[in-house]
Amino acid sequence: MRIHPPKLSIDENDPFKNALFNRKAFAGSLTSLLRNVSDNLVILVHAPWGAGKTTFAHMWRADLRRQHLNVVYFDAYASDYFNDPFVCFSGEILQLAEQRFSEGKGLLARGEFKKSAVEVAKRLAGLATKVALKSATLGALDDTHLKELKNISSELASGIAEVGAKVVEDSIKNYAAEKDCLTVFKKSLAKLAAIVREEQGFPLTIVVDELDRCRPDFALALLERIKHLFDVDGVAFVLLVNNHQIENYIKRIYGEVDAHAYLLKFANLFVELPHEPDTHGTYQPGRQHYCDTLYAHYELSQIVTDGPFQTSSPIGMLAMAQDPIRNALTMGFGDVAATKKKAEAGDAQAQRSLADSLASNFRGADALQWYQKSANQGNVEAAYHLGNMLLFGGAGIPKEQRVEPNPPEGIRWTFRAATNRHADACWNISKDLQRGIGVTTNSIEAYAWLQVAADLSPAPIVQRVHLNNMALTMDSRSSSPPERPDLASDHCRSMI
Repeated sequence: MRIHPPKLSIDENDPFKNALFNRKAFAGSLTSLLRNVSDNLVILVHAPWGAGKTTFAHMWRADLRRQHLNVVYFDAYASDYFNDPFVCFSGEILQLAEQRFSEGKGLLARGEFKKSAVEVAKRLAGLATKVALKSATLGALDDTHLKELKNISSELASGIAEVGAKVVEDSIKNYAAEKDCLTVFKKSLAKLAAIVREEQGFPLTIVVDELDRCRPDFALALLERIKHLFDVDGVAFVLLVNNHQIENYIKRIYGEVDAHAYLLKFANLFVELPHEPDTHGTYQPGRQHYCDTLYAHYELSQIVTDGPFQTSSPIGMLAMAQDPIRNALTMGFGDVAATKKKAEAGDAQAQRSLADSLASNFRGADALQWYQKSANQGNVEAAYHLGNMLLFGGAGIPKEQRVEPNPPEGIRWTFRAATNRHADACWNISKDLQRGIGVTTNSIEAYAWLQVAADLSPAPIVQRVHLNNMALTMDSRSSSPPERPDLASDHCRSMI
């Protein structure tokens, strides 16, 4: 008997030889669509985790190679340590161009694309000018430090607006040059894409895989780059994703928005990878074939004669084979029990861990109580989660476990976490100031808190993108320092 699943093996002469669910037909339809569409095209192919998206991607890519059609395969999860997905995409496209074009107009187009991509990369790296903030002085927070924090917050307020106004002014001055740079890049990309289509009768296609396993900020930044920088005729993106996970990312980054509607703006076509029965019989899932294949691989050859699975069928044997995994999982409950015991004894870290576990199981009301206990003892991470739950509400099953939003209280705890250098808490304060959640809207202060979040974040690409957008959209007249800034800290000081 074996434990590990079978390794992927693809026959280059018949890539879909071992494919289930009749996905060869689906791949053929996808290939035909790309051949016949000359516009910019973004296709989101949805399937749940574990449904075989990566296997399909490799099979389809091998099938395209068999037809002498080269595409870019981009493993987003393997590249999410980069700060900006633009660099990754441009590098992959350039690598494909170098493989195919070594002379003539293809070589010239390759050179133009490389030059323009480098210029755009420089612009993207330089747009997010750092704002000089005295956040380094913000240490651990407790009640004895409140007076000092009030003074620090006021000092931050006095300098933020002036620096923010300077950044806005510089960004407006450079806007025309940046816009021209992007235009040149898109023209060079369109030229290269046209040569690729002319040469192989197929668009410049990038297959993006594992996007739903990336950091949320990297995943959304990648979608934004596709939308704003690579929307060029002759360029096609096929994204193999779990749509529900991407929607969760959207809510994680932007709060309680209509994530489904937001996702719609990034793609032209949404389809599902066949993995469920089709009433018309087009893509049958082949469950029996699937079970037979696993049965043979795991060498489940003995008949089970005891217990609830008295059967020699592949399905019964597979169910029996899952028992060791199930037993291994139940061992984790002992850890939860030990954590609860520590939490009840007053351990702040255990209280936060228990709250995390409860929240992940949709027991929002119970989680809230343990976050509160941990935060009261000075746990910064608990203060952030408590503030986040009170700002935006928390899911609960049954409905009695739901947590209704309480923005004023949420602001208080979020401020406490933010002034203890918690990046996500700083971002939440920025969003609250932009949207007027529990505080009066103030774009300058929102910009300043977002800059703090970017400075504290280990991967600040999404924050940098939002900083750039805010700098370009803010009216310079409204960005002058106000006589008395209406800080989130002003609001919070009255509540602490």
